[in-house]
Amino acid sequence: MTLEELERLRAEPSTSKDIVQALLPVETALDDIPALAVDRAEAARLLNGQPVLLRGRDAPMHRGPVSVTTDGALIALGEIDRGELHPRRIFHLDRP
Repeated sequence: MTLEELERLRAEPSTSKDIVQALLPVETALDDIPALAVDRAEAARLLNGQPVLLRGRDAPMHRGPVSVTTDGALIALGEIDRGELHPRRIFHLDRP
């Protein structure tokens, strides 16, 4: 769907539900980026712009960009560098 089509839908008051149905979740665009799940304490650090140290047996060996989730919800795009996860973009997505 083009931006023009979305603007047209937005201009018509009777189609506000159509706009919501036409949009895909942001996670759809992140399918090709590795995902990393963090716990709530780590998520709180990331949401405050602080890095998280990744250590232990389950620490990812990946280096580079990742999408970060907690409790199944996307919270950030980050980058892993030298065993630390640094937040690059934070998301405060409203969930239904």
